[in-house]
Amino acid sequence: MNLYPEELLDSVNSINEDICDQCENEEAFLSLFIHTDGFCANVMWLGIYIWCSENDERIEDEETGEYEPIEGFLRRQVKELLEKLSHINLQKVKT
Repeated sequence: MNLYPEELLDSVNSINEDICDQCENEEAFLSLFIHTDGFCANVMWLGIYIWCSENDERIEDEETGEYEPIEGFLRRQVKELLEKLSHINLQKVKT
């Protein structure tokens, strides 16, 4: 994992605080969760894996070999999922 555990914890906490503030502290199920087996770490949102330390999909700077910050990546993943979810239409009622 090309990431310090504190960076991951701080990033998830920051995003969760933003979600909580915007949902008036009532939507705890919208929080990101970190799961780990001690070897690798995964971040989930709404039961969907959005990041895995073993398959890190963050953008890597070819010159420096550094990855983009995890918080920016996680925020982008959440935004992309929100966009996909916004297209779900449950207005139709089958009879």
